[in-house]
Amino acid sequence: MYEIAQGLKLEQYQSDGIKQAYSKLKKVRSLIIVSPMRSGKTVIAVNIAKDFLNKSDKKILILVHRQELLEQMRLTFFEWLGFIPEKIDADTVYFDSKARVLVAMVETINNRLEDISFVRALGEVGMIIGDEAHLSNFRKVYSNFGESIRIGFTATPISAKKSEPLKEYWGDIVILCQNSDLISLNEINPKRGVVPCYDFDFGIVDRASLKMKGQDFDEEALGVEFGKVEQIQNTINAIIEVGYNKKWVIYNANIEHSLKMHEALLKQGFNSRHLDSDKKGKYSSDSYRKDTLGNWINNTPNAILNNVGIATIGTNIPSLEGGIFNYSTTSVTKYWQCVGRPATPYQYPDGTYKTHFLWIDTGCNIGKGHKRFHEPMDWEKAFRYPKSPVNGVSPVKTCPDCKSLNYASATVCAGKRIDWITKNIVDCGFLFSITEEPKIEDPVERKLKKIGDEINVSEIIVFFKDRKEFYSYWELFHIIANNTRAEFEELEPEELKSIFELSYKKATEWFKLRGRKKYKNFRIDIESRMLDNLIKVGFKININDYEYIKTNDKPELEEGLT
Repeated sequence: MYEIAQGLKLEQYQSDGIKQAYSKLKKVRSLIIVSPMRSGKTVIAVNIAKDFLNKSDKKILILVHRQELLEQMRLTFFEWLGFIPEKIDADTVYFDSKARVLVAMVETINNRLEDISFVRALGEVGMIIGDEAHLSNFRKVYSNFGESIRIGFTATPISAKKSEPLKEYWGDIVILCQNSDLISLNEINPKRGVVPCYDFDFGIVDRASLKMKGQDFDEEALGVEFGKVEQIQNTINAIIEVGYNKKWVIYNANIEHSLKMHEALLKQGFNSRHLDSDKKGKYSSDSYRKDTLGNWINNTPNAILNNVGIATIGTNIPSLEGGIFNYSTTSVTKYWQCVGRPATPYQYPDGTYKTHFLWIDTGCNIGKGHKRFHEPMDWEKAFRYPKSPVNGVSPVKTCPDCKSLNYASATVCAGKRIDWITKNIVDCGFLFSITEEPKIEDPVERKLKKIGDEINVSEIIVFFKDRKEFYSYWELFHIIANNTRAEFEELEPEELKSIFELSYKKATEWFKLRGRKKYKNFRIDIESRMLDNLIKVGFKININDYEYIKTNDKPELEEGLT
């Protein structure tokens, strides 16, 4: 029998999460567990593995995609169950075929599954546990173990490929906890959970002007924009103003941008390093990477680490005190894989504990599709309705005094600033004006306004003046539908209601310009035509929810409409 080591026990949310997983595995064979950073996914994986080993004689295969994660998983097994699983990576020549648990690099396993002798030595695998389940490279391995139970872990259950939503590959989902739960845990035990975040807005970029490439901003264009002298200096000024003597990690747009940031910091006297994944460069060798993420970052006072997507998954640097998201993104996964890295608890040499971490946003991300660190995420919605926005984003405003982010309704700044006399961090306390309403930008309202502004009814009439009169009226609905498709992936009921209202206003304008009187059931007919066109451009709308709309009883409106 496999038993938990003496003195170790699960947190309540971990026990509850495992119970949920077992309950759902009675109905499905594959399951995703949403496990935020510092929630203990390796511990949960070990405990699930323990129960399986005690009930089955089959093997467990654990898949990871980074060497650091492989070693972390093996160490956790040793701490909790007293044995070290066999490892399979690029350097593995031999492994014990009798071992019950194997921890492997996903690419290595994928390559070696073509070797019959390896498959025989691997034996019968009854359970596969995969880390970072949102990544698509794990799926090519799963197909070789069709009868195995599959459990995947991720902090962000959003597929790396929008065309391949996770719900097509996983049977159900368990939400382990939220960052707010881990912050509460840290308040009880400063060695556990995550520390709170003080966030600051130093964005000077116009996101609307940034070039898009697919669903996100173009990386090369971001490198140019954020690599400008004024943007580089803006980031350095933010460090000086918010945490001059802190240890930082900076997430830059691309390698060129990161190098510019690194060189500028060095010139101004900061302890900076740059790390990237360019195998031909001097900043990516195994020895340099190991030293940078180990000895250098932990033992260098006020170190600043510049990187491009390196210090994310599997990176554990407890001594970090702040992070900077130094570009703009629409990707929830990219953002959330970075924001929690400095949140790890840490005990300083003098015995005190880290009480918070600093987070600087230079890309105007918070409030523009991205939530603040402590706000709950609706991950279940992200899993079950992958085309919808993850959730609503609370409107925020920036304190003009300390640059802290506050909710739009705040009357007093809840942020922190440095007292330059005592060098201590103190409450800001700036009083926002109560005579002015805060300017709140609702992303849905912005999209609707854009659609409305782009549709000029008089120009449409003139453009189709050579056609029959009502042809331009019919095209009006078609244009609104196409423009809506360009702005929205899915339409919630309230958003659809707003589109109906917009189409009513534009149709009314058409009738006024043409000197015609509105007919009986005018509004219902407009909503019916709008509904038809929205469905034609790909929106999934349940007609049964709109029984009052008689889609087959449209008036002929003379010529031009069929």
